[in-house]
Amino acid sequence: MSQTDSMLDVYVYENLQLLEELETILLSAEKEERFTGPEVDAIFRVLHTVKGSSAMMSFDGLTHLSHAMEDLFSCIRADREIAYDHPKLCFLSFAVQDFLRSEIEQLQEGAPPSRDPAPLLGEIDAYCKTLKADGPVPKDKDAAKAAPAPAPASAQNAPAEGKRYRARIMFEKGCMMENVRAFGVIKSIEALCASISTVPEDVLRDDSEEYIVENGFTLTMVSSAAAETLKEKIAGNFFIAALTFEELPEKEPARAAAQVSEEKAAPAAPQAAEQAAHQKQAYLNVRIEKLDKLMELVGEIVISESIVAKNPDIQALRLDSFDKATRQLGKLTDELQDTVMSMRMLSVSTTFHRLERIVRDVCVKTGKQADLVIRGEETEMDKSVIDNLGDPLMHIVRNAVDHGIEPPDVRRQMGKPAAGRVTLEAYNAGGEVVISASDDGQGLDRAALLKKASEKGLLKKRAEEMTDREVYSLIFEPGFSTNSVVTEFSGRGVGMDVVRRDIEKIGGNVSIDSTLGKGMSVHLRIPQTLAIIECMQVGVGRDIFLVPLLSIIKSFQPSAGELLVGPDGREMALLRGKCYPIMRLHRSFAIPDAQEAFENGILVQVSSAVGEYCLFVDKLLGEQQTVIKPLPAYISQTMGAQKGVSGCTILGDGSVSLILDVNGLME
Repeated sequence: MSQTDSMLDVYVYENLQLLEELETILLSAEKEERFTGPEVDAIFRVLHTVKGSSAMMSFDGLTHLSHAMEDLFSCIRADREIAYDHPKLCFLSFAVQDFLRSEIEQLQEGAPPSRDPAPLLGEIDAYCKTLKADGPVPKDKDAAKAAPAPAPASAQNAPAEGKRYRARIMFEKGCMMENVRAFGVIKSIEALCASISTVPEDVLRDDSEEYIVENGFTLTMVSSAAAETLKEKIAGNFFIAALTFEELPEKEPARAAAQVSEEKAAPAAPQAAEQAAHQKQAYLNVRIEKLDKLMELVGEIVISESIVAKNPDIQALRLDSFDKATRQLGKLTDELQDTVMSMRMLSVSTTFHRLERIVRDVCVKTGKQADLVIRGEETEMDKSVIDNLGDPLMHIVRNAVDHGIEPPDVRRQMGKPAAGRVTLEAYNAGGEVVISASDDGQGLDRAALLKKASEKGLLKKRAEEMTDREVYSLIFEPGFSTNSVVTEFSGRGVGMDVVRRDIEKIGGNVSIDSTLGKGMSVHLRIPQTLAIIECMQVGVGRDIFLVPLLSIIKSFQPSAGELLVGPDGREMALLRGKCYPIMRLHRSFAIPDAQEAFENGILVQVSSAVGEYCLFVDKLLGEQQTVIKPLPAYISQTMGAQKGVSGCTILGDGSVSLILDVNGLME
């Protein structure tokens, strides 16, 4: 990877993080109907950083746009009493944040920024002029007229006025683009200084970055500003691990260029360097591709361990030393797997907080009021799973506000608060994560759902025989919608079917609870990781299948009194007063030589997106850690997609076994 590619990766990662921070601040400010002092300072800092890094990467459009917005907030920052149109400022801020994020996400996809910021720049410029025209007039007009104009910010060569200061800075190890960060430090204090000299002298030279990494970055400045102000400005920059700041004696002359070279040989203060070295070791940036490769290798090790430990030729022998070695190997493999998994685990907080913007945008466009409440955001999941959660959760939350939450006047008439509530909650349950999205809106109308499903021919059995959960699951059918009017957000019958498909792709399932007039809840049950799962081996004839343990409720050998046959000939198992359909695996997969009589086999009760049912198999063979592999390409090409199969794995004897998809089997 070239240095340019590496810098671009850092640029994209850091600026997307900054824009998420900016969005959070804007959402809070819009809700509170004002920008507080700390919020204005934080927004100014974010925009200043985006501007500096964009300038270094030569993204002129992004530089000009962030600079224009920085100027706008600079006016507010300079005069806290200035009168401004809060809704207009929020609108412009969100528009700029959306523009910057879309362009940077385009960079992430490998394409250069392409949109023209001119329309937004025009709006910002017009608003700035209005803001300055409407600003408070100084009480002493004559004094204001007589006041000298401020010195230009770039007065690098202006006469030295004020006190002399020196700052030594060490950046965090692995932060990358240290010379760009040094340039950002210079720009952050440029307006406050009459002159600035640096070591190294030209921070943007290619060889300067290596020097700054090893020795730090030194600033010598002349300024009339207070020392604390300068220090605060410098410390406000990102990735500073250590900072020493001192006022130079009055008699010490400004350093000449010849003297600068002497300072290059002097390392940063020992104490600061030692402190920086300690902090720099705390984190290390690793590309996700390397973690993916590491996870893949761990999966191969798990398979190889299983092949060795369960080799039929070896199992026939009694080798105590071999058994002891394989147990130790298994222990080490488990520890390695747990360590790699912990490196890939991320909290769901970022994904959850992104949905605050979805709620805000839908409310603005529909005239509704709703708050997003987040619980359990510290819950962790594998990054590969979290990456697949964004779109399903967006559909669910958007649907909750647009279709579930009532307009404010309707809610008041019903005795509810004008503002609705959407609650996102996550928690661990065994080896899976449960995510619930609930609203206090109108809920689902069973009669309306059945009527619409009947009109579209989606009913698979008589309405009176369907449970509430089965009726509510109708909203996951493609093309199903109870909205008679198509809006920007709903009414096309697209969305909830996508939710179910995406969740099932990652081995999860979706269920719905609802109470008419009180609200609805969507529950997602998702495995923490997609790479290695715990399965139960089941034998059917001479074949072995794997059933994910998370889907299994219980296994049992049925008695004659627990077996029923319905009017349509469907076999059922009666458990705790409820009937569950029975699926014979050997019939579904046309397997010969399998058990037919229930007393010679065993039932495995499983939970799926369409409800609970029982699998009839010959026998249980035990638990196994399973690495999921996709079906070979030749099978997919010749036989097409196989319903009821989520993948395959390699068993201890080297044979291939299918992993069952309990959601797809009943379809």
